[in-house]
Amino acid sequence: MLHRVARLSALAAALAASACKDSPAPAAGASPQARTEVVAPRAAASDGGTSAAVDAAPVAPEVHGDKWADPEDPAMTGGMTKFKEAWVYVDGQPIGVLREAELPPMREVWVEQVELLDFKRGDTGPRERKYHILRWRVADYLEAAGVDLKKVKALLLHGGRGTAVVYGDDFRRLRDHILFDLTGNTNLKLRVFLPGDELLHTNTSYDRYAGISVIVDKPVPDVNEENGLELDGVPIDGIPYYGQPLRGGIRVYVDGRLAMVIKRNSLGDEGRVEPGKDVWSVTKMLAARGIKLKKVGAADLVDVGERLARIDGAGLDALTFTTEAKAQGAVKLSTGAESNAILIWSAGKVPPARELPIKRVKE
Repeated sequence: MLHRVARLSALAAALAASACKDSPAPAAGASPQARTEVVAPRAAASDGGTSAAVDAAPVAPEVHGDKWADPEDPAMTGGMTKFKEAWVYVDGQPIGVLREAELPPMREVWVEQVELLDFKRGDTGPRERKYHILRWRVADYLEAAGVDLKKVKALLLHGGRGTAVVYGDDFRRLRDHILFDLTGNTNLKLRVFLPGDELLHTNTSYDRYAGISVIVDKPVPDVNEENGLELDGVPIDGIPYYGQPLRGGIRVYVDGRLAMVIKRNSLGDEGRVEPGKDVWSVTKMLAARGIKLKKVGAADLVDVGERLARIDGAGLDALTFTTEAKAQGAVKLSTGAESNAILIWSAGKVPPARELPIKRVKE
């Protein structure tokens, strides 16, 4: 994955250049800092007041198809095994994970269901039960993440070994009817619900999806007879314009939008509380990436057990983390929790505290 390291290095260089006017110059003869590798999210189409916007960095030209093999993880050979969390990408840039605790504030959609009840001959009681289940609109999620829906060319729903495609005009026309939910033992399995054929005809559909790609500015991939994607005649064995699906990392959001993804095995000197000590500050790491927080109202710390703890702005300033071998896919916070997501909220934008797990069924 040398190409991805090169891309991230280019990003780091650009951010460093943009931030140098705010940072003191290093002393003459000082050794350069070891950069902390992060995965940069896509800049939102409109900042809308958030302080998390990061300028896009120039990257070296890349050859389509050079990222489908993952030499660091050859076991990821195809299908659902390539995926871990259900990520959402826009033009190949990650914008967030579809997970209860990481969803931005948005409207809930309660869909009526009917359950047929068992009964015996002569029973006069009810023979059906009506209840409602919780879902969300894909369009609402994308808008909350800063995507301009008017520019969407296609929605690609990755089903592991195939992709269902909804083109932009149909997506906008049926935006209120394209829903998703999260299921499974840990509520991390993604289901997307499309309108019936009388409203929307797609190339295929699946019971479960592994991720979503949104095409805005780049060319829409072609769909072949096996429901696979191709660009310029080259089969896509991964995420269009990204490569092998992003797996793991510690996600940091600011006001509902992804600010950065920290990779545990790529931590460097940026954000260290002091030289030579393997303890990092969350706010210092954000500052090193050119992400200047406005007045912080609160931060939600999401642990690996799908529990959420809220701290105030002062608590965020003091928040540090370390890495431990047993905390796979997470970091050990100074609060004692093992966390893989942090949601930071500016003053005036703090949503009501979310109780997990979210109630999914109501009468």
